[in-house]
Amino acid sequence: AQVDADKLPSEEEQKPFFSVENINQEQGTYTVKVSETSKSKPIQSVRVPIWSTSNQSNIKWYAATNHGDGT
Repeated sequence: AQVDADKLPSEEEQKPFFSVENINQEQGTYTVKVSETSKSKPIQSVRVPIWSTSNQSNIKWYAATNHGDGT
């Protein structure tokens, strides 16, 4: 079977949409919203990196919590 390349979703269409909102520098908190597109693969997990040094030598990864509303 031959695949028509024009009918495949673009690389951009396959990526989920995300945004960072509610940034509170005093508390060190923010909200990450992630949502699937009609052509993206199902999101299984989201991990968020945090660091405070310019070379990211103290990077830590945290598993995000799904609130069921895209946040």
